[in-house]
Order: sequence, then C-alpha cells, then structure tokens
Amino acid sequence: MSKRIDITNRQFGKLTAIRQIGYKYHSTGKRTEIWECQCLCGNKSEVLKMNLLSGDTKTCGCGKYQGKPLDITGETYGQLTAIRNHITLVAHQVTFMFF
Repeated sequence: MSKRIDITNRQFGKLTAIRQIGYKYHSTGKRTEIWECQCLCGNKSEVLKMNLLSGDTKTCGCGKYQGKPLDITGETYGQLTAIRNHITLVAHQVTFMFF
C-alpha cells in the first residue's frame, strides 16, 4: 500500500482542501479519498482527491459561466424562437424566453 499524502490546506486552483471526509469505493476494490474543499467564491464542495491532484477539478463550478454568455436570441428550435435572454448573476445562469 502506498503512503498516504496529506493535502490539508493545499491550494488546487480556486479550491483549498480542508479535510478528508470519506472514501469512494470502486468495483475493483480500490478506494479514493473524498475531500471537503473551500472555493475562493465561498462555496464548499466534496471532491475526489485524485481529481484535485490531477488538476481535473479546480473550482466548485462557480467559474463555469464566466465571460460572455451564449446568446441565442432570434434562433429557432423546432417551433420555438428565443426572443431574449435573462441572466441571473448570482447563479451564473442564462435562460431564454421563447414564444
């Protein structure tokens, strides 16, 4: 068995590892540590340690929609046409009104 690496208080992108909270068990019998992380935006999330170490997970998801949102105003999908977008800044979500 390999030596356990403690990642407490280490920074991974916008996430800081706070504490190990459990394990995820795989069908092969192996287990992966699950860590509670604090994001710079203030959210807490549960992340697999291997995803932190590999760089696959760097945020809680808060930066997913940063930048200019997709604008589909005027585009038609079947019988629906997007007439305007509505951006919710708190949740970083873009929704569209159709007619």
